[in-house]
Amino acid sequence: MAKHMRRLGRHSRERGMAIIFYATMLFFVIGCVGLAVDVGTIYMIKARLSAAADAAALAAGRSVNLALTLGQAQSNAISTANQFFTANFPNGYFNTLGSPTVTPLLTQETDGNGNPNGVLDIQVSASVRAPTYFMNIFNVSNISVGANGTASRRGLVLMMVLDISSSMGNGAGSSCAANPERGASPFGACACRVEGFLQPLQAGSVEQHCAPPARTGSAQIDAGDAALGDWLPLG
Repeated sequence: MAKHMRRLGRHSRERGMAIIFYATMLFFVIGCVGLAVDVGTIYMIKARLSAAADAAALAAGRSVNLALTLGQAQSNAISTANQFFTANFPNGYFNTLGSPTVTPLLTQETDGNGNPNGVLDIQVSASVRAPTYFMNIFNVSNISVGANGTASRRGLVLMMVLDISSSMGNGAGSSCAANPERGASPFGACACRVEGFLQPLQAGSVEQHCAPPARTGSAQIDAGDAALGDWLPLG
């Protein structure tokens, strides 16, 4: 009888240890599940935030095509980046807190001498506060999530060699004859032809620059007293 009672006492003590063991394991299991839920939520927000930043940078890079000056390109890039980011990452996405912070930045690359090389870089930085659920137990109510998107745009470099002789066809029946101011001379005809050629390209240029007349050997392209800016639109 005494031996049987000792066996029962030992089993009772073992059952008590099992309850403590399972209670301890349950605490860690719940913590791991909660951490997985919070990390999964943050990952989803991070992925959507990165996609929105990339889309905003690409759209901003495309928008600079519609600008004729660097200042206008910067304004277009910032406005377009904000619009596309908001469309792809609305406020409150996945219960995010507050409004996302978006910072578009457009910079112009330069060469070794500090001169613009025709490449524009667009960077969009974004951040948002992601909520936590199980981490609130450790007094962590939200976590900051950030992402960056970048894009580059290379401008068009174009050099033209022009003929201002009568062979430009500035007489009656030519496309420039309808404009007396431009079609009255070979120089005016040349200006008319250049304008017609550059007009489709203006939408693809950030800024237009026109070099002065050049002399090569004994030949010279002489614009006379007229300033190039008077006949070639520089934006």
